[in-house]
Amino acid sequence: MSKKRSSPATSLQPASQPPQVSHPGRKSWVWKYFVDDPTEEKVKCTVVKEDGKTCTTALTRDKSSSTKSMGEHLFRKHDILDPAKVESGLQDISVLIKKQKNNENFDTKLTINSLKKAIAYLIADADLPFSIVERRSFRDLMLLLNPSVRAGKMLFSRKTIAMEVHYLHKSHTLNLEDVFKNVEHIGFTLDAWTSPNMVAFLGVTAHAITDKWEMVDVVVAMPEVHGAHTGFNFAEIFIEVLDRYEISDKLVSITADNASNNSTLAARVEKVLNGQFYAHEHLLGCMAHVINLAAKDGLEAFGFRPEELEAEITLDQMDSNRMRISHITTPPDGINVDLKTVISRIHGLTMFVRATPQRRDQWKTEIKLVEGHDPTHRKKDRHTDTSQQKNNTRLGSESKDKLLVVDVKTRWNSTYDMLQRALELKDYYDSFCQRSDSKKFALSSAEWEKVDQLMKFLQPLNDATKLLCSSQYPTLNMSLPIYIYLMKQISLVRSTYDASQLLSAAEKMIEKLKKYLKSALEKPAPICAMILDPRIKMLYIEKNASFIQAEVSPTFDPDTALSNFKLEAAHFDRSPARCNPTKSQPTKVECSILADIFGGDQVASDLAAEIRNYLAESNEPQKTEVLDYWRRKQSLYPSLAAMARCYLAIPATSAPSERVFSRSKTVIGPHRGSLNPTSIEHLLCLKDWYRTIGTLDPTPYDIGDLEGDDTP
Repeated sequence: MSKKRSSPATSLQPASQPPQVSHPGRKSWVWKYFVDDPTEEKVKCTVVKEDGKTCTTALTRDKSSSTKSMGEHLFRKHDILDPAKVESGLQDISVLIKKQKNNENFDTKLTINSLKKAIAYLIADADLPFSIVERRSFRDLMLLLNPSVRAGKMLFSRKTIAMEVHYLHKSHTLNLEDVFKNVEHIGFTLDAWTSPNMVAFLGVTAHAITDKWEMVDVVVAMPEVHGAHTGFNFAEIFIEVLDRYEISDKLVSITADNASNNSTLAARVEKVLNGQFYAHEHLLGCMAHVINLAAKDGLEAFGFRPEELEAEITLDQMDSNRMRISHITTPPDGINVDLKTVISRIHGLTMFVRATPQRRDQWKTEIKLVEGHDPTHRKKDRHTDTSQQKNNTRLGSESKDKLLVVDVKTRWNSTYDMLQRALELKDYYDSFCQRSDSKKFALSSAEWEKVDQLMKFLQPLNDATKLLCSSQYPTLNMSLPIYIYLMKQISLVRSTYDASQLLSAAEKMIEKLKKYLKSALEKPAPICAMILDPRIKMLYIEKNASFIQAEVSPTFDPDTALSNFKLEAAHFDRSPARCNPTKSQPTKVECSILADIFGGDQVASDLAAEIRNYLAESNEPQKTEVLDYWRRKQSLYPSLAAMARCYLAIPATSAPSERVFSRSKTVIGPHRGSLNPTSIEHLLCLKDWYRTIGTLDPTPYDIGDLEGDDTP
């Protein structure tokens, strides 16, 4: 990079102190950084910036002697806050609420700061406009809850609450800095997102395990993306985030989708960090994305292309050629059932029903009729199997409000969900399709049987996606076993079903999974994470070695995998002569040199005994909590425990970053369309942080109000 690799100032004081100027009678902390300019009735900033130059910004002196604009300038331009109020801040809102729920003693005094903070959290969490605080109804609510808010200057302007959001964002970042000081290794997930007002952001989520063996899964930044969405550009932004938190030496992995620009990103990060990150080892593809690609390949084998789907359809399109059944059929299989036709008909009826309020009402009426709520309705004999009867029973009385699920082109799971809902509502579907305007969507019993087969065929992929997208427990340890399991399950279709279309789909899906499984076997992280799962260890790859050799890699050898694991473990050895990856982490070459100088045999012997004893233990039961196991065993296996804290924190998918953006779809709406990118980032981060409060045990920073706060 052209600029120097030093993190921007995040302390509460500037790099160089301003000239000390005496202002008799003026007690506000901001006067440490401003001087009077009596000739122009202005005040000038004297902060010395990072480049060594003095700011000299001139602000018009407030006639009421308020220092609010001066405080805002110090925060926005120089990242300077009132240190006294930061250090003596009130308890976090979540702490007060928790104590109240537990009937604990706590200070219930309403203050300007506590109310302002609570309102800022509300606005971020509920996607409300800043202007809501100026609405009469909102202020009436505040006065109803506590009439003293008017006398206490607690009716705020939109500008004040907007500033409070920025203050809270700063407080949380300070808290995260403290959190990261206490972890040795951090994995990251990255994902790009474009807001409805066409501003692009890069979501950066950090993942680590604390010394108390607790998972840390937290958004660290969502910076705006300027320019093209190239890997180089993303890398520069990501490195700036690492520098801001001073954690580039803790980076152990990047998990992102399998787009080509992420390979460019990793290569750039490797070059800049120079020996701390290796793209071919530490860039991990999002496994959920791989499953998505495999499922799409399978669906396309039926002649059904997910990109042909539309989230909505107009009334004109509903009766157009695109919806005529002759346009959504292809040659059937051996028993005259075409899966593309089946899927397209279900999609067609879904869009047909959801197109107008009148049709939704007709659908709900049909459900009531089928359920027998109308005594004049004559039920036809429906030969549903036991599982279908269970589905209908499970829906129960709530089924009158159930709609068919729309599938979208970006997620194969939505097609799965659409088919699953159609099966659950099969009786209602069949009855509705007896109408003249919806007969073209009707399915025969043979076609319903194929839907059921297809669901059973796709279910392992759906289950695996849900399992891997959790942030409550380690997931990378499951990646290799799940790859193998999926390939074996899909292979069973060859002997289970007679439909030629399923066979073709199975082949395409297996080829996609095989490609990424082979890549995963060549990286240290998935193998290390799997072996460090005390429920799995070497058992799964030893049991499936012949399958891997036959289907994926003929040269695969479990002994080689174990040898590679031991090589990685050497970097975590906790013996006196260890090569330990700490803040001054040596490279792999340096570790080899140190091991040779200080007695590599002794280091290997100590570590070998630890690994040997760990593997000799019986595997733990399936319900064992992996992190709890290592918390209990860390004194017995200190080196492997250190290794586990590194590898088990790495996520198998980029779902954590994607999840943040999925929660943020309503952040930008008609009432927030003019927000600037900085405000959007702060709101996005604050919304996520508020929803995860308690997981990081945050320090109760409180910025406090500036002098002269607005009051109506």
